[in-house]
Amino acid sequence: MRERFPMGEVASELPPKEGWNFLGCLVLAAIVLGLIGMILPVLDVNKKPARQMQCGKNQSQIMGAMVAYAYSEDAAWLDPRGIMAAWKLPAGPITTALDGAKYTAGAFELVATSQSIPNALFKCPSASMGGPNKTLKASLNRTTVLWGWDPAGGVAVSYAFDWASPPDPSSDRVILADRDPKNHTLATMATFGDAHVKKLKVIESVTRSKGVLVTESILVAPSATGAQPDDDIYSTEGDAGDPLTPGKGDPLRAWVK
Repeated sequence: MRERFPMGEVASELPPKEGWNFLGCLVLAAIVLGLIGMILPVLDVNKKPARQMQCGKNQSQIMGAMVAYAYSEDAAWLDPRGIMAAWKLPAGPITTALDGAKYTAGAFELVATSQSIPNALFKCPSASMGGPNKTLKASLNRTTVLWGWDPAGGVAVSYAFDWASPPDPSSDRVILADRDPKNHTLATMATFGDAHVKKLKVIESVTRSKGVLVTESILVAPSATGAQPDDDIYSTEGDAGDPLTPGKGDPLRAWVK
């Protein structure tokens, strides 16, 4: 008896098998990349609070180490001048921004050496640049400035230390802060004189071209009767002290170095 549908005839009528062609692969790749592009911003948003928290923890540990060093040396704050070979700065006021940055980096390297703090602690987790060389050990005798500051390359620690702060700062006085407010999307994590950490947002001022950091508290200058207009920690405006001399700044103000 003759088969009704011979296997040979059925097979011949089926469409030929085709694998993924080049165009299909491109379409699939475009779809996958599109999905990744949609997911990554969501993941980054979820990571921001964790990075900010870690940034605050870093600053708290640095400040704790600074206080411990100052206590052991019977000093107000760290002073790298005359101690570190690479950081012999003028004995008088710090008159240039470069000297100020060197002083900050020198103070950090000094505390890293004396308190055995890892280099990674001096970099904000959200910062794309900055931070000491993780493989370069902090040293008091180094004759170069490559650990935390390179004037030619612009490499610097992520955090700023306001070395002008007096030994008895107010709880409204910023001691440590992000050097660049862009690290946290126009905001900064700051550590105050009583060691509490707070996120400060950047707003635009109608009277200035730069952003102004505003806190919830109202700061009053010791020598004035009115309230200061803002808490701009990136400028010396309104500072009643001497922001260019270590330890001589206003107890209520801050100027990020």
